Amino acid sequence: MHPRIGRCKDSACLTGRFSSIANLNRITMTEDNVGRRGSSQGILQQQYSVSVHAGWNLFLYIGLVAFFTICCLWLLLRPYQNSDLFLPSTIDRHITVSDSITSEIEIDHIVYDTGEVKQSASPVVGDVIDEVKTNHVRPIPDENTIHSDRGPIFDDITSQSDDASSDIRTHNISAVSKIMNTTVNGDVASPTGNTRETIKTNETTTSSVFQCNLWQGEWIPDSTPPLYTNESCRYINPLRNCLLNGRPDRDYLYWRWKPFDCELPRFNASHFLEMLQGKRLAFIGDSLARDHGESLVCALTQVAEADNHEWPLKWFFPSYNFTLVILWAPYLIQYSVDQNDISTLHLDVPDKEWSHQLKDFDISVFSTGYWHFRKGIFYANNTLLGASDHAGVNITKFDFLTEFRMTMQTVLRYIATEYRGVALLRTVTTDHFEHGQWDAGGKCNRTRPYASHDANMGWIQGQMNRVQIEEFEKAMAMVNQGSPKLLLLNTTQISYLRPDGHPDIYRGEVVPDGAPHDCLHWCVPGPVDTWNQLLLYTLQRLYTFTLIPL
Repeated sequence: MHPRIGRCKDSACLTGRFSSIANLNRITMTEDNVGRRGSSQGILQQQYSVSVHAGWNLFLYIGLVAFFTICCLWLLLRPYQNSDLFLPSTIDRHITVSDSITSEIEIDHIVYDTGEVKQSASPVVGDVIDEVKTNHVRPIPDENTIHSDRGPIFDDITSQSDDASSDIRTHNISAVSKIMNTTVNGDVASPTGNTRETIKTNETTTSSVFQCNLWQGEWIPDSTPPLYTNESCRYINPLRNCLLNGRPDRDYLYWRWKPFDCELPRFNASHFLEMLQGKRLAFIGDSLARDHGESLVCALTQVAEADNHEWPLKWFFPSYNFTLVILWAPYLIQYSVDQNDISTLHLDVPDKEWSHQLKDFDISVFSTGYWHFRKGIFYANNTLLGASDHAGVNITKFDFLTEFRMTMQTVLRYIATEYRGVALLRTVTTDHFEHGQWDAGGKCNRTRPYASHDANMGWIQGQMNRVQIEEFEKAMAMVNQGSPKLLLLNTTQISYLRPDGHPDIYRGEVVPDGAPHDCLHWCVPGPVDTWNQLLLYTLQRLYTFTLIPL
């Protein structure tokens, strides 16, 4: 126990008492301050804890929103999950066109032995893949001209459409008009404008032949197997037999073309043969015309036997008295090629290879394209008009699109005035070289089509397609009473959307190291089979009263 503290009776005692009370007050105040500081620290800790939790909640909320957004985008884009939606930034279509512009000649070095004096382009280095002897085709291993400059520079081509070339174009058109005694429109298409609009067919022509616009649509997945394989068809060109040559993927075989406005029926080989019983059909053009013709032969021989004639390439189906012939005429106009690999073209003279026997065919499918990018000297009425930019000769430059337009004028005018059968013009196809030049690493190793709304075709192919459609319209106006029947197969956009359909490195069973890839021609079977669907759909409007059932 503490001793009892008595009551102070003197000043010293009071002073000590007051001092004790003051010390006690200071202690109490100190304890109060310490308590307050502790309380403040607790509040700060509590506030910090709340803020941390709020931050995590915000992060979680943002994550959930992002996840929900991704899910929505996946659902929206699900129809295109098997398509290449966007072109890679590494692809420069202008460079692609300039570097692959003569790839058809360099890559497909096979020529037709027609017996006429027509020289062929040389093959690529070391690429000496023999053709089947029964087809009577041969490679030309002239290595002295392998490294010669065979292709134009794209900038030279496109610059012809600029103001700098206006004088050349005016001179060319004026000379052509006088020589051919006909109007050659100088409205070479401007490089401006939407390429997709360039490739659209005139609606009047389209509606007069089809129930819908077949040329605008998209490639969609289709699990239906192809009509034939490399095992069931023995007529496939070895350079196009991608399956036999070891291509590992098969996805490129399982797509079908779906027009936006209608359904395109699957090809029916029996119906095709019955419809054209007793007829003669010719494919006239370059190596792509051969691809088309051989694709059709493979489809037809799945339902009927055919007798194959070695040369010219001809198949006769005795059960239907139907004949299919492939004629080699790469320019469609008269030409010759000299030892320097320079072509001499007579722009006003159809190639005799087909014009002298056109009357023998009930149906003819015409096509031309990349051969016109070769070095050339141009004549009309035996008068020199000029030469291509890259010909390397001291002759006036002649506009590329003007030359191509004159070619189409000559061919279509001859058909409209001299032919009494059914003529179809298949428009130019496109190459798909990426990541380099055609002879310097360019390749086409895609495994899926482009999505329709994300692909933009090269300018020059779009303009060639436009020229073909415009000249087709002019020829239609010359047709009297519907004879001949002049029809259009506008396959340019359809083909452009299939970068996955080329042989690439699978262009032979044995391909030398460093040999160029083939990104111009088509695997057979492959996207080229769709051209037969379009051909059947077009012809049946003339030969039958009803469409094939879906």
